[in-house]
Amino acid sequence: MPIQLDFILRCLVAMTEPDPALRTRPSRQAAKDYDWLGSVITKHYHGDDSEVGVLASGVLAAFAGVPVGEFESLVQHRGGKTERGP
Repeated sequence: MPIQLDFILRCLVAMTEPDPALRTRPSRQAAKDYDWLGSVITKHYHGDDSEVGVLASGVLAAFAGVPVGEFESLVQHRGGKTERGP
């Protein structure tokens, strides 16, 4: 699994800790359900993006307003930590 994807999934899970209501959202559940995630990725590579939106909605929420360069820096310099901030 690419380090960026691992980081994203950890952030999706971490977002549910302070807000338990998020735990019921499909994009957050997907972060812990590797069978579902694998299925989405396999379907995507076969041209079926019907479930990619579920995952993408969580990613967009987790990193809203974060520029690409800052995201890369977060991934590389936080050593897998999931909190965001200065």
